[in-house]
Amino acid sequence: MEFIIIFLGIVVYIFNFYLGFAQNSLIERNLYHSDRRFSFRRINSALALAKKEDQIKALQKARKIYSIYLIL
Repeated sequence: MEFIIIFLGIVVYIFNFYLGFAQNSLIERNLYHSDRRFSFRRINSALALAKKEDQIKALQKARKIYSIYLIL
């Protein structure tokens, strides 16, 4: 039983890390124009892309699983 709880904790930790990394790289990729000039319009579009509905749901699901793990 303890092995299952530890294994689930590791899986959830890796899942959270992957989601955070994917979201950050998505934002960083869209921060600059092709000529690499800083652009506030690009920041806004990158943040809009990062706030997609499916990513928000996936993050909420991961947090819910993690909170259940913390309770155990």
